[in-house]
Amino acid sequence: MNILDSFQYISLFVLGTYSIFRLNIYIAIAAFIIGFIPIFIPIVFQKEMGRRKREYSNSLSAFTTKIKDIFSGFEVIKSFNIEDKIRKDFYNSNNVVSVNIFLFLKNSMGGEK
Repeated sequence: MNILDSFQYISLFVLGTYSIFRLNIYIAIAAFIIGFIPIFIPIVFQKEMGRRKREYSNSLSAFTTKIKDIFSGFEVIKSFNIEDKIRKDFYNSNNVVSVNIFLFLKNSMGGEK
């Protein structure tokens, strides 16, 4: 039954395409161009999205490592009185993650590159 359905759909597509070209070639060309636009949009943005996602993932990994190091060395940080330096490092790492997630979400929502 699947082979017959496939043959039926293919023959309907071919006959429909022939009919629309027979009626008006300009409408047929416009319909095919508009039909292929949704296929090409993901292809165009795929590389940029992958790069943004990778940057976000790497920055999140570095941030998680930074937080783990801060918590594991909390006593050392307190004893050497370097809270301000650690706080600045934390804010810098947090800002990098925030910028990367913003760029990733902006790109995935259809914003400019």
